[in-house]
Amino acid sequence: MSQGENCKESLWWRDIRKVWNSEEWGNDSEDRGWWEVGDGKEIRLWEDNWVDNVPLLHKFHKPFSISLDTGRSLTQVGVWINNSWSWKLRLRRNLFVWESGLADSLLQVLDNKRLTREGENKTDKWL
Repeated sequence: MSQGENCKESLWWRDIRKVWNSEEWGNDSEDRGWWEVGDGKEIRLWEDNWVDNVPLLHKFHKPFSISLDTGRSLTQVGVWINNSWSWKLRLRRNLFVWESGLADSLLQVLDNKRLTREGENKTDKWL
């Protein structure tokens, strides 16, 4: 299933992607911009440009390939515990020993991003 066919993607974004591709402005809208993290409701964890202007699926291909969280927004892959964000990534299987370093690197990258709580009135922004 391509990004444009993702059932969790809003109709608005699906239409933007169709126009983007039909006008040949790039392979996808991610070629031109990135997300600034706010509350994490609009940004897809793996597929969108929100960390170093590269989708995480390209930086961490192996964890992505076994993830159960594809197509999910940031708010759907973590929880607030005592005013701190905690990532709760789900995998189809346990990690092999040699994969644990990749998982640690991924968590370090994720921990460097701060989501805002709903009441803080800061939404995700496309730049």
